Amino acid sequence: MPIPFSTTFGTLPVYFRVVNPVDSVIKVANFMFATSQIAQTTLRNVLGQSELDELLAKREKLNQMLQKIIDEHTDPWGIKVSTVEIKMWNCRKG
Repeated sequence: MPIPFSTTFGTLPVYFRVVNPVDSVIKVANFMFATSQIAQTTLRNVLGQSELDELLAKREKLNQMLQKIIDEHTDPWGIKVSTVEIKMWNCRKG
């Protein structure tokens, strides 16, 4: 199930499936909202620590890093993240 969302930093579709329905209901109030929040926070953290040339040259590596981090957070809720892909990001002048 995809959760595409946009933040001020970018757009990140997150594809996941519920592997343990009991945990997804008992261990978190709203697994879709919680997964979205974890993904947004992780996206901000990863993009905030990356240089523009790294974003352009190593996007697949960043996608894998995001997937691993999000999956680690959602695993206790019975959620398995299968795909994460940075689609777009906004560059701000600092």
